[in-house]
Amino acid sequence: MKKTSIALTVAALTIFAAPLSSNTSQFFGINSAQAESMSVATGMIKGAGGNYQGEGNVKIVKKDDGKFAVELSDFSSTSGPDLKVFLVAASGLKKGADVIAGKHVNLGALKSTTGSQSYDLPEGANPEDFNSVAIFCEKYTVLFSSADLK
Repeated sequence: MKKTSIALTVAALTIFAAPLSSNTSQFFGINSAQAESMSVATGMIKGAGGNYQGEGNVKIVKKDDGKFAVELSDFSSTSGPDLKVFLVAASGLKKGADVIAGKHVNLGALKSTTGSQSYDLPEGANPEDFNSVAIFCEKYTVLFSSADLK
């Protein structure tokens, strides 16, 4: 009896796990080219230095509805007042003045200093116009962290 149930278990696992191991994306209705095309730009968040630290990953994605969003993952930041997420046209941000010197878009208040989070781009904002994401104290014009986008 044990041999029969072990054989049935192995057969069931083979039948149901094979589609997952051979091509998980197609099993769930998307191919790998579609999955990759959803990400428009990526970068790594780095702290501005001193008391202002941050780390994590950022990407701009095109959502199913055609709109774009900035997604932070594995994210952490030093706490501070009035922290916002900004998309910035310039790259290589070093200080707060760099964030607001040129074209930029305020995506809203930082939702949390840790964890994954998402921020929708406003209507009309073209992700191709921006080269950085910044975690920025708007009240005191202080850059906490940023990521150059590729």
